[in-house]
Amino acid sequence: MIDQLPTLDLFIPPDPAIHMKKFFRSVIRSLAIVTALFLGHGTSQAQMNIALVPTADPEVFEFHWTAGAPYSAIINSVFTVKWDAAAGGTISIDDFVNVCSNSRAPLSDNGAEVEVVGGFRYFTFRCDGSSALGTAPGLNCAFNAGQTRVLHQFRIAGISGCPNIGLTNDAYVTGLNRDYFVSVGGTEVTGTFLSGQLGVPFTVTPGSYGPTCSTGADIALLGTPAGGTWSGTGVTGNSFDPSVGTQTLTYSVTQGACTVAQTTLVTVSAAPTATISYSGTPYCSNEGTATVTQTGTTGGTYTAPAGLSINASTGAVNLALSTAGTYTVTYTIAAAGGCTQFQTTTSITVTTASAATISYSGTPYCSNEGTATVTQTGTTGGTYSAPAGLSINASTGA
Repeated sequence: MIDQLPTLDLFIPPDPAIHMKKFFRSVIRSLAIVTALFLGHGTSQAQMNIALVPTADPEVFEFHWTAGAPYSAIINSVFTVKWDAAAGGTISIDDFVNVCSNSRAPLSDNGAEVEVVGGFRYFTFRCDGSSALGTAPGLNCAFNAGQTRVLHQFRIAGISGCPNIGLTNDAYVTGLNRDYFVSVGGTEVTGTFLSGQLGVPFTVTPGSYGPTCSTGADIALLGTPAGGTWSGTGVTGNSFDPSVGTQTLTYSVTQGACTVAQTTLVTVSAAPTATISYSGTPYCSNEGTATVTQTGTTGGTYTAPAGLSINASTGAVNLALSTAGTYTVTYTIAAAGGCTQFQTTTSITVTTASAATISYSGTPYCSNEGTATVTQTGTTGGTYSAPAGLSINASTGA
């Protein structure tokens, strides 16, 4: 039981044209307090919370209301949205949509255009019902305790980028008495904002990959935050199939009306390939230098077993300094740029140069002496020849 009603001091300012809205706001708050006292409860026992929620259209937003108690009476409310001035955008009452009812929960402006103050844009909304929310909680526009309803939708035409946007009770709004306020049935039930800043620029990290080789396995792309979209040469879903060159991969993440994209570079090296050969093999040790025929990737090194005198850079073989034999020459390209070591081989044969001496120690010979035999040293298997008139055995020299 109330023993005594509170005294309400209503001050009418000297310039009503400027301050009339503050005056009526004070009246509403005061009447809400009186009503709450008559009903036997304070404002802390129930509240109406509000959230600003983005939609798939980056210009369109919704107001979601959540009740702390059953509400079915007439609603009156004031609330302000603030966003970055640089993002642009205007709000027109023609773009308001009353999702629930045009009379039970009508969205309207506060008699002012979008205001630009201190790097921000402000717009104040009102919701003043001309009839009750509903006949019972859960029906029409009425609320059950804990229930959330989408009552309104609006458009900020021309807004762009990733602006910081949200409901606000900052000093500018509070100074104009346009901070969040709601009453239902004459009882103030002002709650809290259930949404934070929307479109706050967030950090996207695509990650680092490579270097890799054109023959390497597909690379799993793991950007953060998760849920983004990858694009670029060789990209399928969240996988990159290496393609030769420096590839620019883009990772884009959308949160609400804000999309942030970052790129990462992946260097893909062509897998090395080559062939080598010594087309003149076998070579005689007195032929000078044997040169290699090389195709494909250059810059490798040549190696061979001991006994073969080979230039590691050019693959040229000094035959005079090499020991006779057959050798395997290996051409090696070192691992680089994500590609593994590459090797190819060929063979070369070096033979010893023939050397011999021959003499007929009994020369001169008389024609009646029969057969003159040759004295031969060094390499055998040669063939003997002489001008016409000398009868010589080509195999034995006799």
